[in-house]
Amino acid sequence: MIITVVFLSLNFSAERPLALRGVDGDLRDSNTYNRGTYMIVLPSGFNDIFLTNENYGGDFVAFKKTQGYDVHVVSVDDMSMAGSVITAQEVKDYIMNYYSTNPMLEYVLLIGDVNGSYTIPTFTIDSYNEEDIDVTDYPYTFDDDVYEPEFFVGRWSVRSPSDVINIKSRSIQYVTMDNISDTSYLNNFLLVAGNYKTAEGEEVPPSEWPVTPVWTSLWLMEELQDYGYTNIDTAFFHKGNWETGEYNPTIANSWNDGVGLINYRGWGDANGWHKPYFHKEEVEGLNNGWNLPVMLSFVCNTGDFGNDYSGTGLNKCFGEVMVTSGSPTNPKGAAAMVGPSDLDTDTRFNNVICGAMWDALLDHKTAELAPALHYGKHALVYEFDGLSAPDGTVIDEFYHHVYGVLGDPSLPVWLKEPGDINVAFTDESPSSDLYQSFVSLILTDSVTGEVLPGVVGALLDSSGELIGKSVSNSNGVLTVDFDTNTSSDLTLYFNAPQYKQSNMSLNYISDDGSDFSAIIPLDLDIDFELAALNQSPFGGYGTTADYFPSNYENIASYNLMEIRMTEDFLNDTPDTLSFSVTFTSTSDFIDEFVFTNPQGANYVYVNNFSLAPGEYIANIANPTNPGIGAFFVPVPGASSGNVVEIVVSFDSDTYEIEDKVLSLYVSSDQYSYLSSQPSPSCDYGYKAYDHTDIDFDEAPVYDWIEINQVGTNLNLTDDSVINDVQIGFDFNYFGNTYNSLTVSSNGWAPFEPCQLAHFWNFSIPNAMGPSGMLAPFMDDLDDNGGTVPLNVYAYNTGDGRFIVEWDHVLNGEDDQNCPVCIDETFQMILFDPAVYQTSTGDGEIVFQYKEIHDIDQNGNYSTIGIESPDQEDGVQYLFSGNADLGSYWTANNDGFFENIAIKFTTGSSSQCMQMDLTGDGYVNVNDVISVVNIIISQSNPTDGQLCSGDVDGNGVINVNDIIAIVNHIIS
Repeated sequence: MIITVVFLSLNFSAERPLALRGVDGDLRDSNTYNRGTYMIVLPSGFNDIFLTNENYGGDFVAFKKTQGYDVHVVSVDDMSMAGSVITAQEVKDYIMNYYSTNPMLEYVLLIGDVNGSYTIPTFTIDSYNEEDIDVTDYPYTFDDDVYEPEFFVGRWSVRSPSDVINIKSRSIQYVTMDNISDTSYLNNFLLVAGNYKTAEGEEVPPSEWPVTPVWTSLWLMEELQDYGYTNIDTAFFHKGNWETGEYNPTIANSWNDGVGLINYRGWGDANGWHKPYFHKEEVEGLNNGWNLPVMLSFVCNTGDFGNDYSGTGLNKCFGEVMVTSGSPTNPKGAAAMVGPSDLDTDTRFNNVICGAMWDALLDHKTAELAPALHYGKHALVYEFDGLSAPDGTVIDEFYHHVYGVLGDPSLPVWLKEPGDINVAFTDESPSSDLYQSFVSLILTDSVTGEVLPGVVGALLDSSGELIGKSVSNSNGVLTVDFDTNTSSDLTLYFNAPQYKQSNMSLNYISDDGSDFSAIIPLDLDIDFELAALNQSPFGGYGTTADYFPSNYENIASYNLMEIRMTEDFLNDTPDTLSFSVTFTSTSDFIDEFVFTNPQGANYVYVNNFSLAPGEYIANIANPTNPGIGAFFVPVPGASSGNVVEIVVSFDSDTYEIEDKVLSLYVSSDQYSYLSSQPSPSCDYGYKAYDHTDIDFDEAPVYDWIEINQVGTNLNLTDDSVINDVQIGFDFNYFGNTYNSLTVSSNGWAPFEPCQLAHFWNFSIPNAMGPSGMLAPFMDDLDDNGGTVPLNVYAYNTGDGRFIVEWDHVLNGEDDQNCPVCIDETFQMILFDPAVYQTSTGDGEIVFQYKEIHDIDQNGNYSTIGIESPDQEDGVQYLFSGNADLGSYWTANNDGFFENIAIKFTTGSSSQCMQMDLTGDGYVNVNDVISVVNIIISQSNPTDGQLCSGDVDGNGVINVNDIIAIVNHIIS
């Protein structure tokens, strides 16, 4: 038996910039975040009056302070030797040096173009599709890790004072909406897309045009409708309307009428969108005034602020015109835009960036423009992990560079008309007259009354200086502590995603010395490592422990019987911290936490901690024998694939500290997760077992059921779907009941209706694919231009099974002019939960593979797995040639596999421990006796006895198994 030891290291440390909360993920998901510093980099010779004079479109520095930012303004003249031309690296050196002493740097705004009167240098990166160099500001944001920016950057690409005033005024007004009497235009959305391409600059027939720009837009339309949008205009160009759809008046008409957001996918360059046609000149012809949208342009070159970087080209690209056109009193275009600088981006990567960015915004993972774009770009790291272009360019790294923001990178994106914040005083701050150096308020939604956490409060004095800021806690209580020696009028601004900025006036009179009682958020980083403590099969704890690094997502515990936990705490804040800590679990098989030493030593668990600044305490007495000075968690019944969750909770009268959940995957191996185990359970409880998991009762046996002679041919063709295919019984799936499904020619079948025949496979879970999807082999499968039948059959066997079979369907990677085309034959089987019952009532699913060729290297290979209807959960067995934990699938040169079965079930697994027939956790002489008795009695062993005693795996228990057990004991 192996005891797993968890070493917890808990560090109360400094704040993090609020914009990083959405992208930090599990690395820092218990941090406290606050508004940080906004750096503005000015070009040489820039007159500050154009940035700060209220009469020239507003004071941008004062405005950013009302949002809670400390503002740092610096000119490139202060970064280089007098008379020298500054380089991008010198600008970066200055920014990084500033960041090293000011880690709350949150955003950097570069004011200037790469050429012209106002110049801010930029970096470049070589394009992988054409002989050109692309401009990029992304290198300003990171030092060592290209995928992890320390802060976010945007650019006002301006060449004149009028440009500055135009983009500055709209950046302010988009948030404050002082010039807008009717904000209902924000409820409107415009989708523009064009299915089109050329080859080496030459026209190709519509049949060869891509289809996914429109498909991606239709997917986004469904997402927007689910969010609550009812006014969505579309302007699509495709092979069905190519003769009449090139010039679509809907674009300008909708824009002028007022839209809050615009999204484009398709074909374009620095001039603008080609299909449907909408160029820079059309932007200049708009008349939308202050009804300014945010525009996302996922198409080539439209964000190329350096189109004339080499000395030739456009002095303003489509995106630059978009954010500077019009006048300070009659703006045109958009408040800000997102787009790439590269001229030849690829559709498949643009689609993913688009989908992931919108998923981040609509799921409220982030509300600000540059962090949302980072979500989109970062999705490529997983969806196309390790993919390189022929010239060696790493794809995900390249797209991190070429996509950027033209406009204020911190711009909060409105999703429909914003709400209002209701403000109420507390007993400690009963009125606007303050007799203490803090203000404490309760913030709620003015309509629903729900409390509002995460609201940024920015307190400014009468001279406009930011003297205090904070973020409201989970109870909607905003407490802003400030330091001033002068009685004065103060203004407190409230900033929250999807709520109008508002403010209230306060009158600070004096400080009576009282303190506030409301809890405030406190930062907490938790790191942990595991050790496996060896235990002899003859009893007694070992004296050494095998240590191995681990992470949040993949932790193995060998023959898990109990978890030992030790913890240490470090206070890296300037305050004394008092708190209690509690350990609980949501796992069914954890009944209690035992705070006594299993060897009998007295153990006092200190549950009330008080840490002075810099103080450190630890409960690890002996790291080689963690049973001393620790506590342990009995885990009876846990088996491979179970996820043990331990919740670390904190209680404090002063600070609000988020819970931390530690997830440990149970494995039957000390150091790794074996392919002979089921997949780790998803959140809902499904696991995947394949035919090699022979130590588990749930392991399927490959047993092909041929239905091509009895089933109904669904008459699918290339890239097609058929909805409402009747199952013949009620099937429970992720807690929902279905009696029909959709079937696609491309190897997948969702329970929710789907009109798009996605031929591009996604990871699981992923918001862009079908909802409630079963994916036996999601890939681009087709019919070779209609010359080969695409046979997909459906059949109810009448005994509680429903089968869909893809029968000798061609793989789209190898279907053009091939003498013997590679084809795929596989099936999925749904089992009626009323007949084949499970512990949760959810139905079981089996995928079977008679012959499969996972060869689509150019299309992310394939996806195998199941996904929940909300697309937030699922079991991924295989994606892009990479097997997930517990998957039998192993890479080979030709991608050929056959006679494979995979079962997805919520049923509890029953894993035997090899050689341990008595089930006492040890392999000893008692197990030898049990085997001998089975042989002598000639009785049929139970399933558990056979699983444990059949050591050589030949299906029977005999003398060879006795020899194997004895040899194990002796060794």
